[in-house]
Formats: sequence, structure tokens, C-alpha cells
Amino acid sequence: MAQPSKPLVAALIPKLVDEFGRRGYHKDRTTRPYDPWWWPVTPANVVEDWGLTREQGARILQQWHPPPGQKNDVFSSLCRVPQRVTNLVNFQGSIGATAGCIVVLGERPSFNRSFAGAASKLFERINSLQNYYVSEINPVCDLKLIRAKADEGGALNVHVSDVVKFRGPTLRDGPGCSSHLPLIFDGPDPERMIDISVECLQEELRLLDPVLLLRTHLARRAMGEIRKRYPGAVKAIFDRIEQHPGLVEVLHWSSDKDRNNWPLRVRERLTKDAALAERLGANFNLYL
Repeated sequence: MAQPSKPLVAALIPKLVDEFGRRGYHKDRTTRPYDPWWWPVTPANVVEDWGLTREQGARILQQWHPPPGQKNDVFSSLCRVPQRVTNLVNFQGSIGATAGCIVVLGERPSFNRSFAGAASKLFERINSLQNYYVSEINPVCDLKLIRAKADEGGALNVHVSDVVKFRGPTLRDGPGCSSHLPLIFDGPDPERMIDISVECLQEELRLLDPVLLLRTHLARRAMGEIRKRYPGAVKAIFDRIEQHPGLVEVLHWSSDKDRNNWPLRVRERLTKDAALAERLGANFNLYL
């Protein structure tokens, strides 16, 4: 199983761990707090899988006081992911990847409290980078694209992150979940949430130096909205993302429009960019 990366834990957790319980609940969703969230390593059923110590976990529980009649569910995301899901991929999350990985960039953690519920489609998309089907060619044709090197035990070195690191309404929630502000700014102190998120993104890219960066369409839209509101604060890191030599635009994993979108977009990019394919091939086995 994947283990949390000490450099990533040191870079991310201190910025996020003291933010639990500071912003209260969404005004229309009394069990949905604006807490930080990040992608753990599987099976995600103990605090250590989230890069936390037992002491940090206990302290977070003590700091958070739910409304009367509500249980303290700040860690209800800590749940074992069904084996049918984990069989797809040995997931390394935001804190388990190493340098030269593939980065997947989402928009913002939703109010979904269950990691198991949030991860299923994401796991399927990551697995599609390794095996995918093209029914137009052959309904039973299993095509390969990217595999881990033999000495890495089959774990695909993928790092998943979000533009905004705090739960809240997302572009997937549709209209009516916020007032006059775009959904991405919903929260008591959006500027502070953006500042912390940008600091985390900078550290993630600095430590990982990814060879491939899959930006989802919802992440692209969120970045556009944030640029308009805080252009100076986000310019350096957003420029780095948008100018990344391995940037590939893909559908968000929540979309059902095209389950082969990720491998087909990546394959298209690699066949047109020999230099990128060579760089990726140094870290992964490619089947082009």
C-alpha cells in the first residue's frame, strides 16, 4: 500500500490542520462545514492515511463543536473504501505521490462527507489511464496506455489535488447554492481560503515537478474565476500550471460524458509531442 510522503505531509498539513472548525457550516446545509480537505492514501480508514498523527486527529475533534443534536462528524470521511474500488488502483492521493508523477487537478472538495463516495469515479478515471476500451474499434478490446515501472509494485504514481482546498459548493452543485458570488467564493473568508490553497499548490508542484498535469474542465473554470478576483495573488502558480509542458485538458472525473476522455486526450497529446512522450516514458511504461 502507498504511504504518505513526508515532504508532502510537511508542506501541506501544517497549512491545513488548524483550519478545521473555523468557518462554521453552510447556511443552508447545517451538517456541511467549510473545512479543509485533501486526498488521502487508501484505505483511508485511519488518521495516518491522511498524513495526520493521532494527536492531531484528537485535537481536531476537540476543536470542532457541531450544532446541537448533530454528531461530531469531522472525520466521517475516514472510512474504508470498498475493495471493488481499491482493486482498481493503489491510490496515493494528495500526500502519497513522489517526484515525476502525474498530477490530476480538480476544482474544490464538495460537501460529500464520504471519501468512499467521492473516490469511486476518480479511481475509475485513473484506472482508465492504464486500461481502457474503445467500443468503436472492438467491444472487448483492452487497450493499455500508461503503466507503472515493474519495480514500483503496480502503483501508478498519481497525485490528485484541488484548486481550492476547502469544502464548499462547487460548479457541480448548479445554481441556487450561493448568492451573487460565483460558487467558488462561497464561504465566510474566501480570500484566506484562496491564499492557503495557492500556498499548498505552489508547494505541491515544487516538490513533485510532475511530468504530466491533467487539468479538469471544472478546475480550469475555477482558476478563471479566481484570476478575475485575485489576479496578483494567483498569477505565478496559475501561470505555471497553464504553461506546464505536460498540461492536458480533460473532463472532471464526475462527468459521465466520455469515460475514455482521459486516455484519449493523453494519447493524442503524446503522439503529437515526442519530447513529452520521452519524458513520461522515463518514469512510466508507455504503450503508444
